[in-house]
Amino acid sequence: MLSSGIGEKVNVVIQTMGTKKWQNYGISAKTAQRYIVKKGKLKLVKDDLGQLNCASSKTLSDFIAFGKKKYPADRYIFLFWDHGGDPVYGFGYDDKQQSEDSLTLDEMAKAFSKHKDITFDMIGMDCCIMANMETCMVLAPYCRYTVLSEDFESGLGWDYTKWTKYAYANAEKLFDKNYSRQHKARGRGFLLDWLESWLYDESDVTLSDYYISDMLAVVENVGVDDGKTKALKKMLKNCVAYFGHTSDKNELTGLAVSLPYGDAESHSLFSNLCSFSSIVF
Repeated sequence: MLSSGIGEKVNVVIQTMGTKKWQNYGISAKTAQRYIVKKGKLKLVKDDLGQLNCASSKTLSDFIAFGKKKYPADRYIFLFWDHGGDPVYGFGYDDKQQSEDSLTLDEMAKAFSKHKDITFDMIGMDCCIMANMETCMVLAPYCRYTVLSEDFESGLGWDYTKWTKYAYANAEKLFDKNYSRQHKARGRGFLLDWLESWLYDESDVTLSDYYISDMLAVVENVGVDDGKTKALKKMLKNCVAYFGHTSDKNELTGLAVSLPYGDAESHSLFSNLCSFSSIVF
C-alpha cells in the first residue's frame, strides 16, 4: 500500500491490532493504533487504543465511525486484511484473544448496519476462502462490489501497487462486459496445501480440514440440465464481474458455497448462520 502511488485526494486509514509481534514499521503490538498513509510512509494519528479485539463487531463499527468522521469522502472502500475462515468462521483471528474467536458474518453485518449513511464502492477481503455466496449476501446491502478470494492466498497479501495501476488503466474495459467464464474442472475439491517455505506457520490445520465447493462446478455436476439449471448457471456467471487465479490453474470461477457435510460442529454453526441471514436479509 505504501508503494501504490496514492493520490493527494485519497486517504488510506489503517487500524493495526491482533498480533503478538509486528515485523517492521515500528507498529506497536502492545496496543491498537491508527495510521494514515502519507507520501509513502505510515503516519500515526491515534495511539494507546488498548488491546482492541479485531474479531469484535464493536471494534469494526468504531473504526468505520472514526474514518467517516475524521476523513469524510465522496467515495469509500473498506478492506479486511488478515486470516479468512470461510462463511462459518468468518474473518480475523486475534492473537490476543481466545483462539476460537473470530469476526463472523453476522457480526460484520451488525457493524456495517450501524453506518447505513455509507454505501461502500467496494468491500474487499485480503484473506483466504471468503469468495462465497454467504459472504456476498451479507455484504450486499452495504457495498456495490466485493473483491474476495475463493481459494487460499499468500500471507503477504495483495499486490496493491499493480492492482491500483491496473484499475486506473482498464477502468472502461472492466465495466464494459462480464468477464466470468465457464468452470473447466469437473467435480474437483481443492485442499489446503501449505507451501513448504512457510515453515514458521504453527497452525494445526490439516489437509482434510477445508474443501472449496465452486458453485458453478456444483451446478454443472448436480441435477438435470433443464431450463432452471441453465438459468442458474447464467446467473452464477453474471454474479462475477472479473476473476483470475495463479499458475496452479485451480480453474475456480470466483464464487463458492459452503457445504459443511461430515463436520457436526461446522454444520451446526452454518445452520445458525443461515437462520440469521434468512431473517435479517
